[in-house]
Amino acid sequence: MKTVSGLKWYVGHTLPSLFLLFIAWFCALSTYSHAADAVKTERYTLAMSKDDSLCKHMLKLFNQDLKKYGWKGDEHQEEHEEFKRVPWQPARFSAVIDGRVEYTDVESAQFDFNNDGVQDFVVRWKSLLFNARADLLFIFDSEAAKRVNELTSGELRDSKDNIYLGGRSYFLSFLSDVMVDPRVLEPFIYRQTSYVVMRPLFEADRTRAGYTVIAKYGEGQIVDRNSSGKMVDVCYFNRIGAKRVMH
Repeated sequence: MKTVSGLKWYVGHTLPSLFLLFIAWFCALSTYSHAADAVKTERYTLAMSKDDSLCKHMLKLFNQDLKKYGWKGDEHQEEHEEFKRVPWQPARFSAVIDGRVEYTDVESAQFDFNNDGVQDFVVRWKSLLFNARADLLFIFDSEAAKRVNELTSGELRDSKDNIYLGGRSYFLSFLSDVMVDPRVLEPFIYRQTSYVVMRPLFEADRTRAGYTVIAKYGEGQIVDRNSSGKMVDVCYFNRIGAKRVMH
């Protein structure tokens, strides 16, 4: 009787614990499996190329980021040498608000952004639109670099050469009826030529698919579909996104 009683006690107390351990193991395995699937699913494909050397090279880099970092891999793009060739330095501009002078920190760099053989002074403002990043690029003559910390909001507002597409629609010239919302603007240099990556905020915590564009800037304002400026699209990358858990 003692043996039977002991067996009942063992079964009653041990099996529930083993069952809970099994459930925990199964959940962990399932989570790992979903994470592995996400890494496999997150990728770029080449949708359009006007320069195979450039487009295939950048495609390889971007997919390496997704493979290494998962769905937030895009935010590591500027760690590559091509982007580090743009010598970003701290800068700021002032604005008068309610009678007070207030300053906003930005980035600036001197390089030939429009590939005309003359150095430009480029200012990048990583602003916020609806609590999400929305970059602006302002292009000035190199003389403006002397006032790197004395820029004003009026100068930026009145700039005749700039790119701002956050919250706006940028239509892809070489794909019919396709548009993107390029909030991130990342200039880079490849083989002595300057380009700019324009992409949606893929690293935001949401399921997202769409296109990343690599373009060569010429001049003028690139602010919406009726842009008066000159810019040529060179590469389109289709971002294939995995389904992610919403928090």
